Amino acid sequence: MNKEMYINLPEGVESGEPPDVRRLNLSLYGTKKAGRLWGIQLNEALEQMGATRSTVDPCLNEWHHPVHGRVFILV
Repeated sequence: MNKEMYINLPEGVESGEPPDVRRLNLSLYGTKKAGRLWGIQLNEALEQMGATRSTVDPCLNEWHHPVHGRVFILV
């Protein structure tokens, strides 16, 4: 995650420490930022492969494969 995020521990989990909150190390499914962080990470990985993002639709990436030619990746 790009920012520190804390969650309350669910009922029934005993921590032994007074504050029942924990810092998240990774983005979890269901958090508000999980989808955005996943999209940023996917875009960075596609750019490292040589794909370019469409200016018209940010969900569309184009990659030029050396054998198969143009490949469109729609997310």
